[in-house]
Amino acid sequence: PRPGDRLQITFLAPDEGRYKIMGVFTKAPDYGIMDFAVNGGTIKQDVDFYADKVALAEVDFGEVELKKGANVLEVTVKGANPKADPRYMLGLDCLLLQK
Repeated sequence: PRPGDRLQITFLAPDEGRYKIMGVFTKAPDYGIMDFAVNGGTIKQDVDFYADKVALAEVDFGEVELKKGANVLEVTVKGANPKADPRYMLGLDCLLLQK
């Protein structure tokens, strides 16, 4: 991947409504800085996943209105931390939804 590239991940919500979304990600020396959107609306920008060694990171995306069934998390590669090996990688372990 490189800056400007996008990844769309479809996830399911059991019901329509407002959900708190948390993401559990991996940080590493070659991971990038990302922007996030859900169903076309920006929810978090400039999240830096660089770390000098592999580690877990929780990201609180706040509350988002979701539709029942399929919703889309879109990740856009923004760049890389100056200390990173600029491979712009991303590791998503899971998304947690709480109504």
